[in-house]
Amino acid sequence: MTAEDRIRAAFGDLSDRAANSSAGAARAVPGADGSGRGGGSPSPWLRPGLAVAGLAVVVAAGAAVVAIGGGGDDGQQVATETPTSLDDGDAADAGPDDGQPVVTPDDGDDGEDRDDTESTTGPAADPILVAGRYRVTTAVVAADAADPFLNVRAGADAGSALVAKLPATYAGLEATGRTELAADGGTWLEVVLLDPVVLADPSSADDGPGVPVAGWVNAGFVEALPDGLDVTTDEVPACAGGDGAAAGAGGLDDAHVYAVRSGYVSRDCLRIVLTFGAGQAPFVWSDLPPGTGPAAALPTVFTAMSGGSGVVVDLGPVGSAWPGATETGDGVYVARADDGALDLVVPTPAREAGVTALPDRGLIVVDLVVESAPPADDQGVVLLSPTIVAAGAIDVTGLARPFEATLGVEVVDLDGNPVEAVFSGSDFLGTVRATEYGVRTTDWVEAWGRFAVRVEDLAPGTYLLRLDPSGGAEAPEPRVVRFAIEDAGDAPSLADEDELAVANALIDVANGAPITPVPLADQVALALGPVVDRTVPADELAEPGAWAFGAPDGFAGFSGPFNPLDQLRRSGKRITTGPVGHCAGPPRDWPIELDGLRQVNIEPIGIDSCIDWYGVHLFLDDDGRIAGVVLDLFGP
Repeated sequence: MTAEDRIRAAFGDLSDRAANSSAGAARAVPGADGSGRGGGSPSPWLRPGLAVAGLAVVVAAGAAVVAIGGGGDDGQQVATETPTSLDDGDAADAGPDDGQPVVTPDDGDDGEDRDDTESTTGPAADPILVAGRYRVTTAVVAADAADPFLNVRAGADAGSALVAKLPATYAGLEATGRTELAADGGTWLEVVLLDPVVLADPSSADDGPGVPVAGWVNAGFVEALPDGLDVTTDEVPACAGGDGAAAGAGGLDDAHVYAVRSGYVSRDCLRIVLTFGAGQAPFVWSDLPPGTGPAAALPTVFTAMSGGSGVVVDLGPVGSAWPGATETGDGVYVARADDGALDLVVPTPAREAGVTALPDRGLIVVDLVVESAPPADDQGVVLLSPTIVAAGAIDVTGLARPFEATLGVEVVDLDGNPVEAVFSGSDFLGTVRATEYGVRTTDWVEAWGRFAVRVEDLAPGTYLLRLDPSGGAEAPEPRVVRFAIEDAGDAPSLADEDELAVANALIDVANGAPITPVPLADQVALALGPVVDRTVPADELAEPGAWAFGAPDGFAGFSGPFNPLDQLRRSGKRITTGPVGHCAGPPRDWPIELDGLRQVNIEPIGIDSCIDWYGVHLFLDDDGRIAGVVLDLFGP
């Protein structure tokens, strides 16, 4: 079986689906203009941490696109030269196969359609817009139902080895900037494949995740996507997306982010187009699971806006992403949430957020009315909100893709000298005094990972906080934050090595580890605030649900049920010992049953409101075992 035959077999009924979807070909975005993206001062936010927009999309429908694979050359987004015509002579570089005649649109020379069985020359291409992203010209390629594919070749001619066959709806091409003129005058483009697609020779692909695949396509059969979008204002008016609700029902339970694109469709309207993929996300080109491609259903999607982290789109059960679908050049990021699922994060204020579902194409469109352009990737580290500087301390939160999920952190003075301080953030280190630190993020391969770090016990002065994602490698350069401390704060009471180990072991349980390493007393008192709810035998706490409190509602103004393990899944923690403040207030009195036990405190860092504060307080007996656990919240 030839490479082309193997690809056709992998798709099965793709021809019919591609032909049926030809009417959905993307059109150029009229008036897309990145100029003047700034605006007036940001609109005031509601209380940080509270959602001010809850927009839901629930859709189920068949997706038109079915392709498999991903990747590219050097990922440059460079404008290409204007192509002239298609040079083929073999298979699907122009759509048809076996030397069959090609009926093409008017070529602009003689006013007649060309029917050239000798060279199977395709249509003359319109001038290519200045853009890095392209899609297959759907209507032209899908016109041949027997072979509705566009060939990707190893070289700039139809005789070169086949790299992949792109379905007529494929929209994941990015030009590298290299073009070549074929012998018959046709222009070929070197492109990177960003979306999954079946490769002709998987053994030739790199095995590493995110390593792209490149090849050449005839320019007469691709069209530019202004700003990388494949949904235009003709289909969905700019920032006129409704309230986020759509007819249908969600049904996407095991899927991945197949593609993410963005662009400005009006002066202050940032459009994000999400395609969801069926099946477990592949990360190696040469080992592509069968059935990978755009999903036949859409997940339930919720969007929320807050001052702390801009706009967050909850992608529901979707838990992985194709390597080429983790960010866009407009400051849009696919990031791991604390619960293990994925979010779409746009770290900039927005006045409005609208969601539109296009179920016939397997797409969800998010439109944001933004105040200014979101910050783009800065050396692998993006800050989600302004740094929080208090007496003797600084808190920083953000997204990162650090080496092996560990973000290096240090504080230096203006002369570059390391400064000793108390660092918090990572689960495996806890809170320690040091001159350098490592913060664990929630991801490092499949998506961007969230992180939070606090540095405290700093004397008044001006400092530089260095966030280094490289793990000692040559690149990228650290992200540097300059800040000033005006007043010294109180030094925290540090937990000792054994107390840190107990706290971190319980944090690991909250994130899915077995309970076995956690030292538990024979009976463990579980308290909600100042009142013991019940005492539980240690052997009954192996299941996470056993930690939940029986009082389900009304504690501190929140609606239950409550479980301390739920709080411990959140990113960024401070671990101390002894009495500790109730967020911004004084320490609380604990149940009398816990008197005489050592108190170890786990609190969040990187928050800007007491609404987001929690305290999980562990009470250890003389043997270092957990004899009591208190969950505390700060009421609104």
